[in-house]
Amino acid sequence: MADRAWQALLKLAAEPAYEATAGERSYGFRPGRCTADAQKLIFQNLNNQANGKDKLILETDISKCFDEIDHQAMLGKVVLPYEALKGLKLAF
Repeated sequence: MADRAWQALLKLAAEPAYEATAGERSYGFRPGRCTADAQKLIFQNLNNQANGKDKLILETDISKCFDEIDHQAMLGKVVLPYEALKGLKLAF
């Protein structure tokens, strides 16, 4: 129960800063966004004639990429109050 409370507290602290700096077309794990939104954007882009009629879809498997993520580098980019960041670093 304490872990869930800590996660909720970190989410409440981090989400406003992240939402203010997140990319317009970022859909992963964001409130109010889902895979259907990403699919709709892809569909619109494929139907758009502005960039020519020939379009490509590239499918890749990126699952192994997550094994190589440098967690310390990621933590260095997190914007949180000091005490919250300190608690987040303890989780890793």
